[in-house]
Amino acid sequence: MFGPATFPAAMAEVVVGSMMLASLCAIGCATATFLPGKFPEDGFHPSG
Repeated sequence: MFGPATFPAAMAEVVVGSMMLASLCAIGCATATFLPGKFPEDGFHPSG
């Protein structure tokens, strides 16, 4: 059962999780950009 006190905690957890996923993706994209030899260049970046 969801009480009135667990809803803000769940929302905060979702926000923190999405922020961590976004930061991990940004770190991965930066690593792939600065180190081209580590990842295949064709088809790795969505923007081309």
